[in-house]
Amino acid sequence: MMARIAVPACVLVVALTYGFVALRYPAMPLRRGLGPGFFPAIIAAAIAFLALIELARQVLAARLARGAPAGKGRADWSLIARELGCAAVLAVTTLVCVLAVRPLGFLAASTALITVLAVVMGTRSPWQALAAGICTSVSTYLVFAYGFGVVLAF
Repeated sequence: MMARIAVPACVLVVALTYGFVALRYPAMPLRRGLGPGFFPAIIAAAIAFLALIELARQVLAARLARGAPAGKGRADWSLIARELGCAAVLAVTTLVCVLAVRPLGFLAASTALITVLAVVMGTRSPWQALAAGICTSVSTYLVFAYGFGVVLAF
């Protein structure tokens, strides 16, 4: 049960750290006065909010499991191993995506990242995961290219 509480707590700490670092970026106004730390700060806030919700949910589940009879509410090690495996896949895939952006380009790297993450999160069909990856990558590119006027050079 501790792993189920520790993982969201660690994600919360990393997201808050990431957000505070992003807020310290120098102000370089773009078209609408958005600096380079704006988008990372929004992502960090969203991740911190979701991690806080998951942390509260896991703490409540742990409290309810304490009152359960023996045998109920005990740690299911296969579930913990699966969750830790999914977290490892998430970390490795994100790192590979960051390293692959320059040689492959944003659209290819982000499509691969989102497709792999959709499969890990349990999408029924690999084709649905690929469609989600393509739609998300293209829409993100269009929002930044035409909405914010930011040219993604690579």
